[in-house]
Amino acid sequence: MRDWAGRWPLTGRGPELEYFAAALADQGCRGFVVGGAAGVGKSRLAEECLERAAAAGYRVGRATASVAAGAVPLGAIAHLLPMGVDLTDPVAGFAAVARELASGPGRQWVLFVDDMHLLDAASAVLLRQLMDACPPADRHGAHR
Repeated sequence: MRDWAGRWPLTGRGPELEYFAAALADQGCRGFVVGGAAGVGKSRLAEECLERAAAAGYRVGRATASVAAGAVPLGAIAHLLPMGVDLTDPVAGFAAVARELASGPGRQWVLFVDDMHLLDAASAVLLRQLMDACPPADRHGAHR
């Protein structure tokens, strides 16, 4: 039996996990959205997808957007940004972030953004530009 370390067990999500596996295998995929009403297990499903991506060798990251983080540019994703990147010029800075993330260890990225609708504009733009900047074989994302 799997030790779920205090998390809710994931049950009845076979079709959704198959959709995610297909998206992960699709080299043209740039995103995977988990949506639904509050309390139906979206975050738990996305966490499972992220774990499966990590087990498959993908670099993974997680961000949680909130009203408070949204009040600060890049607040929800600041911990994911490479150290030392100068973002005073957003165009050059965002390009530098893309270069740094692409040159890091491991394979492609899978990023889970919980409550994505609460991202600040700068975070949303940067994430979109990162998705657009990836060569087709490197485009993967998991977000809610």
